[in-house]
Amino acid sequence: PVIGKEFPLVEAAQAHGAVMEPGALGKIILVTESKK
Repeated sequence: PVIGKEFPLVEAAQAHGAVMEPGALGKIILVTESKK
């Protein structure tokens, strides 16, 4: 799969908007913070 853009999980609403835009290509990835 082609990754179009990555978003932090807290920006899930913006990620949804990005995937719904006309001409959006690739998958949207939600990234969680890792606690080290």
